[in-house]
Amino acid sequence: MAQDTLDFLLPIVAAGGGSFPGLGLGLGFVHPQTGDGVEIKGGAFFQIARKPGLPKDPFVMCFACWNEAISESTWEMCLHGYRAQANSLRTIGLWKEPPPRPKAPWLAVFLTAFIVDLRSPDELSLFGDLERCVFWALNDSEQDPVCRIS
Repeated sequence: MAQDTLDFLLPIVAAGGGSFPGLGLGLGFVHPQTGDGVEIKGGAFFQIARKPGLPKDPFVMCFACWNEAISESTWEMCLHGYRAQANSLRTIGLWKEPPPRPKAPWLAVFLTAFIVDLRSPDELSLFGDLERCVFWALNDSEQDPVCRIS
């Protein structure tokens, strides 16, 4: 990823999400937590929507992991989210069994039905790269060298 792209995304990640200037889109994310509510480094759930935060109408929902130590539990959360959509996906003929868990780093992206609300093919084409760039920015924002991907 280009340094200027990272520089564009890091303040949004540092703020815990927000609007992407000039794109009309927003980011919201949460990290896995312990039972005591302590944030666990190395993974995240994030979504991109018209508004920042975690609104109920995201265009994409993403599960990401860059630390193998939490990869299995993060993958289980990802599968839970995917399987929650099984009936809808079966109805429209798009259901597929999920693949086995990959080794970290990995990124799973779910397009939602709200993607049809995008205004132009250019907006839709953003999503090919935007999720991956957010993934790398989230990873880069963690200073723990165990979690950093070189």
